[in-house]
Amino acid sequence: MGWVRADCIDDVAHPAPRQTADRPDWRFRDWRASDAAAYAAMLDDPTLWRYLPEPAPEAITEAGARDLIALTRATDRHVVKAIEVAGRPAGQVRVLFGVRGDDAGVAEVSYWIGRDHRGRGLASRAVRRFARDVLRPDGHVTRLIARVHRDNAASRAIVAKAGFVPVPAEHDGVWQVFERRRARA
Repeated sequence: MGWVRADCIDDVAHPAPRQTADRPDWRFRDWRASDAAAYAAMLDDPTLWRYLPEPAPEAITEAGARDLIALTRATDRHVVKAIEVAGRPAGQVRVLFGVRGDDAGVAEVSYWIGRDHRGRGLASRAVRRFARDVLRPDGHVTRLIARVHRDNAASRAIVAKAGFVPVPAEHDGVWQVFERRRARA
């Protein structure tokens, strides 16, 4: 998970991943200002931040959550989607473009699931489908990476189920990079 500063100047516009048909029990959708209370509640969970690269904030208010939701649509440098279950947000997936400088074909996926929705396979299904959508044959992304904290066994399992494999040369002792490449036609 990551944030993009509001004053960030985007020098490359990236098309949003084309979303495949939704499953009956969950779907991707844009975050809404009306999600602010649920968004703040999910982010106000120390266990959510344990394996994220950003430090946990002191507190996230509803107003702060609305600001963060606005940032999800503030740039073409990323695409952020809420994962909705039974009409309510349950987590988030995000793809960040331009993570390898001049190689526009490489993007990074990140995700988190709210406490009440963990342990049900939702993250595995969402990451697998989001990766497939991002790596679609007519898109510009050919390699999708995910950074996983060395102590986060659950996330390693999630990305493995989604078709990602570890990149041994890209491990700094704390973060392991996994990759999934577009299937050849």
